[in-house]
Amino acid sequence: YGGFNILFGTTGGFYYHTNRGDVSVRITAGSHGLSNGLLDTPWPKVAAARERLGCLLRNDILEAEDLFALLSDRTSYPDPLLPDTGIGIERERHLSPIFIAGSDYGTRSTTIVLIDRDNCITFVERRWDNRQKAAGTALFTIGP
Repeated sequence: YGGFNILFGTTGGFYYHTNRGDVSVRITAGSHGLSNGLLDTPWPKVAAARERLGCLLRNDILEAEDLFALLSDRTSYPDPLLPDTGIGIERERHLSPIFIAGSDYGTRSTTIVLIDRDNCITFVERRWDNRQKAAGTALFTIGP
């Protein structure tokens, strides 16, 4: 397989695995960020998303739509802040927003997983077409 990241776990523990260097770790408490790099790679979009998530978590109620709004941010970052991953500056610019808009490569789904204090799990996934329009939303709940 090409490079991949996966998050998995239960209410008893959450884990991260990548086949880049064959890394598998238990995720510690706190907020983390994951894009196409490794867990907590300090790319501008990852840092911005973590900061905005921190603000949302200070509210009494966290709504999935607030998280979808955060993950739909199409703000591009200035060239000096972009990583040099070897794909060229034009491609880095295209990939710099949290939500990547593109017909050939872009965000195609956004997934929110919420676990409340009673261990009720809410899983919401929004699908996007190649014109960046919402193509549907699925909602599943598990638990009490």
